[in-house]
Amino acid sequence: MPLLTHRLSRRFFVKGASAAAAAGALTLQAQAAQADEAPANLAPATEETKGPRLVIQRATITETGMTVNYTAHGLREFLTEGTTLTVRHGYVRNDSFETLRSWPLTPEFDGEADSFSGSDQFPIELMQGEGVDHALQLDICSDPWGQEVTHQIAARIPVAETKILKTSFEDVPGSHPFAEDIRMANQKKWLMPNPQSGAFEPDRPVTREELIALLNHAAGHAGVSENSEVAPFADASDRPTANALHWARDRKITEPLTGGDKIDPTAPVSHEELAAVLFQYNAEVQLTEMNEGAGSRFRDVLGAGTLHRYVAWAGANDIVLDSSGVFNPTAPTTRAELARFIRRYKLQNLLFTDFSYVS
Repeated sequence: MPLLTHRLSRRFFVKGASAAAAAGALTLQAQAAQADEAPANLAPATEETKGPRLVIQRATITETGMTVNYTAHGLREFLTEGTTLTVRHGYVRNDSFETLRSWPLTPEFDGEADSFSGSDQFPIELMQGEGVDHALQLDICSDPWGQEVTHQIAARIPVAETKILKTSFEDVPGSHPFAEDIRMANQKKWLMPNPQSGAFEPDRPVTREELIALLNHAAGHAGVSENSEVAPFADASDRPTANALHWARDRKITEPLTGGDKIDPTAPVSHEELAAVLFQYNAEVQLTEMNEGAGSRFRDVLGAGTLHRYVAWAGANDIVLDSSGVFNPTAPTTRAELARFIRRYKLQNLLFTDFSYVS
């Protein structure tokens, strides 16, 4: 099995890590340890297998993710005073480790043995598509911020079986660019198929009320606050989503869409409107600290458009469809695209808090 070189993900530098620190870390690629795959039961270290290494039990992937049980050997001598240990969840691409999330760890060694064990949950939102190897990496750093890596061990996570409902739709072939996002959106009940036909309808534009209903569902079907003086939208009182739309207006989620008492609930949502609504939802409901957009990363979103600052925020947090550098701000958002946008947003919400210790 090839060595896993160390490549720090862009997300490692969410707060404060400099380009110089990144360059310094990247010079340590040769220190990555060879990956071991463990049998069903973790084997203790032997004289023949001494040395820094990571042994991982075979995991089972379910609809909530997978539990990763591991034992690290041969690290005690490197964990001296002033060093820190960082655990990284990620995946392997081109024999390089790509970080998805990370956190500091204080290991508890097994008595006098030079080993310690751990168990971590790898949430389903972080799972990559079929054919991608997930991996675990431990970094020993000489600084409290986890930037100066001195030693590291990494191993692919062997999978015993997959117990995920294989959701498939006749109108979503496996070659669809957002097939994995659609599967995830349906599995997590963010987006459901047409109840009459069973089709997902990936190319159908999403309406304003559909988007708000999804976010209201994510917020636990929250209602308007008791002391609210905000009136319902005048053109949505007879809609099945009337309560969700009233809630969204009360929480200022729909502010970028309308400044009046009407919302036009069946109007399609453009890409830039979706970015604006997600920004407001994150600020008013989710309350997750995310990157501020400093200029647009998209060549078709320049200048001072009304909603461009929201697009810049989406780009800064990787809530994008692809890496083409194009956002198509006024294009209607299809159901397939919404699945990709929502999954990217949820991924960032999972990841960001893992980096709160980076100053």
